[in-house]
Amino acid sequence: MILRVYFFICLFFYQVLGESIKIDTKEDINQEIKTLDLKLNADQNIWLKKYANFERHNDILEQLKTLEKTLENLKKNPKSNALKIQQTEIEIDTLTRRLELLGVDRNNPFKDLLLKPDIGEVTDVKNPFAIIWAVGFLKHLDDLKKQLLQKEGALNKTLELLERKYELLIMAKKYDKTQEIDFLLKHTQSQIFELRAAQNVLQTTDEIFDRSAQEARVKVKNQIKAQVIKMAVILVAIIVSIALALLLKMLLRRYLGDSERYYLAAKVINFLHISLVVLIIMFTYLDNVAYLVTFLGFASAGLAIAMKDLFMSLLGWCVITIGGSIRVGDRIKILKDGSEFLGDVLDISALRITIYEDVSLQSMQSNRAGRIIFIPNHYIFTTMVANYTHGGLKSIWDGIEFNLTFDSDIERAKQIGRDIILSHINIDSTRREFVRLRTRYGMKIPDLSIRIFNLIENSGIKLCLWYPTSVHGAMQLKSKISLEIMEALLKEPNIHIAYNTTRLVKDGRDGFGNKMVESFPIEM
Repeated sequence: MILRVYFFICLFFYQVLGESIKIDTKEDINQEIKTLDLKLNADQNIWLKKYANFERHNDILEQLKTLEKTLENLKKNPKSNALKIQQTEIEIDTLTRRLELLGVDRNNPFKDLLLKPDIGEVTDVKNPFAIIWAVGFLKHLDDLKKQLLQKEGALNKTLELLERKYELLIMAKKYDKTQEIDFLLKHTQSQIFELRAAQNVLQTTDEIFDRSAQEARVKVKNQIKAQVIKMAVILVAIIVSIALALLLKMLLRRYLGDSERYYLAAKVINFLHISLVVLIIMFTYLDNVAYLVTFLGFASAGLAIAMKDLFMSLLGWCVITIGGSIRVGDRIKILKDGSEFLGDVLDISALRITIYEDVSLQSMQSNRAGRIIFIPNHYIFTTMVANYTHGGLKSIWDGIEFNLTFDSDIERAKQIGRDIILSHINIDSTRREFVRLRTRYGMKIPDLSIRIFNLIENSGIKLCLWYPTSVHGAMQLKSKISLEIMEALLKEPNIHIAYNTTRLVKDGRDGFGNKMVESFPIEM
């Protein structure tokens, strides 16, 4: 341990004595001065550049003063000195432009480097999107501080090198009494003096910037914290709203047996939930409700014109949902521009009604079915909408028509048609539907018995048999009843179906059902 301490003591004195010995000679001093000059010039030091511009500025000012005095003396005898006056004026103009290009403040040569960095306007963080700006602003403050520290570091390093150079020049003066050494001492001392003054100003600038930056940083961080807390509260409120909506849906699914009622209730809950979330966000980030009222007033005026159909569809959705004129599962028909669209309602959204085009007599006649059709809600205000299943009424009047010859047994044909239809329909079920509908509307229960109408046509008697049937099974029932009535009529000898055809009777049969008839000549 003692040997180690002794070793370090010897090493210390060796370095101190070695250093003193190293710089004891004139050559060593000059060599170190050259090394310092290289270091000062190698880094392209901005402080020394500014000082060099300051010196050039002063030199040019001295030259200008000299030239101005010369010009003043020359103008005393302008005729003999005309050419010299012109040359002097050109030199003065050139030096003046050089001064402007240098742009040096004679009282403060380091003015640009000593200005307090501008932190910019500290905007309030009023919404989550402003947090991005706030984070960028904090990084901007850090960058400004880093630039300020870099300038301070460069200035301190320059002063350290200049002070070392000044010490070496004092030592070199012992060996060299020339004016060059005196000039270098004076020049270096002047540099140190100006840079020390700049150092003091820069320290003050740094302190002022630190206070301003700290105030801005604290303000922005507090506002970011407030926004984060506000977003957390909003997120909790939204989660609670979602949980309540899901809980209500679970309860409705359990206690509402009717799927249509549950579907409508779920739509209302979704609408209320979304509206609540929008209101929470709106009133959280809106400082003055009067601004909202004013904004909505101006916005609604323009949007009401530009987005008329959209608002009408939203209004139509409210009318449909509250009024209950159309519900999911209803069979409706829309008439628009001469086209008919018949189908079952799949969905009623805020903007449109979605229906599925089922197979029906209409779709058979138009050779199309199975399409998904989207109908804007605002059509209910301008277009006729027929609902075949409104208010629990799922029955419609359907009919079958056929022609009989004038000599047919019309009453027998009516009886056959009535019996076949009665075997397939349930009038009591339809009557109960009308009883339920009567509780909602002031109406009388219509006569639900089969209605038969006789119409005279050119080819014979047209029988129209109308009967109540389910709207969804009307096509299948019509097809089945039509086939049975035709088969039953063909078995009757006194009933003849009239249709547009030409026939030749040769063997006493009518050519349809092999019924025997009397022959008669063909009229030409």
